[in-house]
Amino acid sequence: MDLEQAATEKIRIMRGILIVGFLLTIGKFIAWFLTHSDAVLTDALESIINIIAAAIGLLSLTVAARPRDENHPYGHGKIEFLSVGFEGGAIFLAGAVMAVKAVYGFFHPLPLARIDIGLWITAGAAGVNGFMGWLLLQQGKRLHSQTLVADGKHLLSDTWSSVILLIGLVAIRLTGYAWIDPTLALLLGLY
Repeated sequence: MDLEQAATEKIRIMRGILIVGFLLTIGKFIAWFLTHSDAVLTDALESIINIIAAAIGLLSLTVAARPRDENHPYGHGKIEFLSVGFEGGAIFLAGAVMAVKAVYGFFHPLPLARIDIGLWITAGAAGVNGFMGWLLLQQGKRLHSQTLVADGKHLLSDTWSSVILLIGLVAIRLTGYAWIDPTLALLLGLY
């Protein structure tokens, strides 16, 4: 596969990830609206970061695909490295916002509702995120793309946080202990 074909394939993959990420985010916000769970909101907010990361990744892959020019005799590939750093900063910022919201939830809790629906939506989103993360890792290694690999690791990390969220929602459902929700939201925000 030549460089132009590889660049086109990277861009195609990232566009697909962006579209699926947008749909997952809508689903997670629906789950939050139905459950009033701070932990589910934390997961939904993390999905916004996924969309931003995918958009930045798509932009960086598009720029990296440009041919060499006078100002960039070795090409534009280093932009991928910068996008990976930006993604890390966005994840940190989102975690801080989520932690603040979780602390607020301790003092101003909303009554939880429809936990079962939240479980199903979160489980489905976790499965899709896990598959997308695995796919990005595989394709990133195959195509030698730091951006695809970084986004893949990010989505796999999100999958694990969604699994933790699922365990927490099951615990809330079984025990009725509402304090688990903001505690879980805080832990996920700090993670």
